[in-house]
Amino acid sequence: MSNGRRLMGIDSWKAVAKCWFLMLAVMTVIGCARDNDETETNTTRTVTYKVAVFLENDDVIRWEKTADWAQQKLDEAQKGMRMHVRLELEYIDQDAPDFDENIDRVANDTTYKAIIGPCSSLKAEQMAIALGNVIESHPGVEAYRKPMVSPSATNVEYQRKFSEKDYVWNLSECDISQIEKVIASISHQYMSAFVDLTLLAPYEDNDVASGSSYCDWFGFIAEEYGLGIKDILFYKDTTELRSLARKLPAYGNVPMFSKVVFVPQSIDDVLVLDDELDKTTREQDYDNCDYPLIICSSMFLTPKVAKTISCNPRLSYGGIDLYAAPESGFSQAYYQHFGDHLVNGESQFYDAVCMLTFAAALKQYTGRSLGKSMHEMIDGQGGSPVWACYVDGMREVFTQLYKGGKVSIQGCTGEWKFDAKYRTNRLNSIYRQWRFYHGEFVTVNYITSTGSAHSTSSHEVWDWTANKLQDFENIDTVINYKPLEQRWALLVAGSKGWGNYRFQADVLYMYGFLLKRGYDKDHIVVVAEDDLAYNESNKNDKGAVRILETGDNLYDPSFIDYKLSRLTPDDIGDILQGKSSARLPKVIHSTDADNVFVMWSSHGAPRQLDFGDDRMMTYGKMKDILAKTPHRKMLVAVEACYGGGLGKECEGLAGTLFLTAASPYEECHAARWSNRIGVYLTNSFSEGFQERIADNPSISLQELYYSLARTVSGSHVKLYNLKNYGSIYNETMEDYLE
Repeated sequence: MSNGRRLMGIDSWKAVAKCWFLMLAVMTVIGCARDNDETETNTTRTVTYKVAVFLENDDVIRWEKTADWAQQKLDEAQKGMRMHVRLELEYIDQDAPDFDENIDRVANDTTYKAIIGPCSSLKAEQMAIALGNVIESHPGVEAYRKPMVSPSATNVEYQRKFSEKDYVWNLSECDISQIEKVIASISHQYMSAFVDLTLLAPYEDNDVASGSSYCDWFGFIAEEYGLGIKDILFYKDTTELRSLARKLPAYGNVPMFSKVVFVPQSIDDVLVLDDELDKTTREQDYDNCDYPLIICSSMFLTPKVAKTISCNPRLSYGGIDLYAAPESGFSQAYYQHFGDHLVNGESQFYDAVCMLTFAAALKQYTGRSLGKSMHEMIDGQGGSPVWACYVDGMREVFTQLYKGGKVSIQGCTGEWKFDAKYRTNRLNSIYRQWRFYHGEFVTVNYITSTGSAHSTSSHEVWDWTANKLQDFENIDTVINYKPLEQRWALLVAGSKGWGNYRFQADVLYMYGFLLKRGYDKDHIVVVAEDDLAYNESNKNDKGAVRILETGDNLYDPSFIDYKLSRLTPDDIGDILQGKSSARLPKVIHSTDADNVFVMWSSHGAPRQLDFGDDRMMTYGKMKDILAKTPHRKMLVAVEACYGGGLGKECEGLAGTLFLTAASPYEECHAARWSNRIGVYLTNSFSEGFQERIADNPSISLQELYYSLARTVSGSHVKLYNLKNYGSIYNETMEDYLE
């Protein structure tokens, strides 16, 4: 045999070689036709998954290094295995002018197998909507149902909208959890009864996904921890921010117990605040007054802030940010490798790369889609926990997945634990408590929802349904009222525009309900902008307004008596007090023998209610209007953020009861998001209120309150002015319903 080759002619060998070459070429063509993402060697089949990564432009260089480091470890962990999976990451600037075009391109391009990011909630919502639209356009086609993994899109409204979508994955808890950790850490360190908190935040429309949830939940959670609220300060621009900054020394008379929670909307806001505070300390003498500790959101933690900030020793900054699990040792390993510290969300990004790679490996083993493989991987958690942020742990995960075994995966951010119902929202984020000291962000502590070997366990995260009820045992006042003659109603939708759909929808529903209960049309006055039914954004439900996706059309232009934009706050007084005119022909002609029901549905801010076009109805003016309104009894239902403040303001008004969606220190929340038309259809309080009185029109006010307080999500329903109204055990809604 050793002489065989020598015995054959050279032409024969050329023929054999040519034959083998042709066979190899054919095999290559067949292989490429089978799956152009796969390559084969003698022992290993490599499969590449193309993934779009949406990041802020400033983060790309840094996070690309982090992803490369993760992929190096994942490659090493797969050495010697017959299967090798790898991600081909394409980085896209989420702040580029062509962002909208890019998300549509990625959603429609089936060569992209998955998406990481975007990292901001507003951008993540846009991506999720685009992805959902493409999925609906291609029912049953798994290639379009690509998983979208967001490292740090934490806004609760964004996460809530897409919580039932199995293709959206959030690697961080919602920002309510972060707020709770901030307040829990303050309560843990100081005697809560003596702590005064002030919120400093941009004034934002709470329909915007990137809007600060601190504004929504700050007062709500602070009350749960027994902390005092000194003030809530909103600014519209940097000029207002500078003005408020100069007032902050007044909030620091007892520095140890005075805290200002600052929620900037941009890095520029951080630098503006620091610049103004630095000037103030140098221009004025505050020897006897230190500034309060300023607790900042994660926007503060950037290299630009660290390099630019004044480092004034009179100023104290601290806060909480998303971080790696301390027991993983990942932050130390990262520092040794890069000579730098992790930034907010970077460890979640590292885990996103690992999670998709593991899911891709499982897909190759089972043949199921990548999305289903991710769910199967999470559902299959079991056995001994494996730290899958290092090579040995990664190798163990790959081995178990290929065997079909269960493995409890712990990434650098801790155990991959997701909600039991939909499996897409993270339940156990790790937070680092930090202080800014001599130009560096110094780690002080770690906080989690469940606790860990090296972290402080805060209270279990509030389930966001009200669990504290007002005590009425000592409020049983009996007031002798005249016999009832007539009933009147004023329904006001104080916010306009497509994004505020729910406020007008709730008013239109209430109008129809009162008619069904026997009200005469002349006894109901409706104020609403009437800009929804034929709004240019109402493309999928033209001519209709609904509070249920498939419910009745509530709209009839004849129902609306006055457009909001054509009235002033003073006009509300004229309407309620029966002062008719050529401009106000329809008014309420109540007497002291009549009951009056007022429903106000709008946005709200401390000490005022929205009146459209940047106009406000102040609590003081509303109190004066109600005090002069003739009535036997009057019920004022307030669907507005901070609406409890109006109830407190009006304490003492005879025969007037206030039922509010929220306390004076918290926002109330929307309900029933419609994917079809892209807005919320109703509000949580209004929805509950309308359902209760429809089910039982004779429900007692006490029973109505308790039912709403237990079921309205996200705020505390409140009753005010009971002592000047009567017994809520005996008084019922029949007083206001025919």
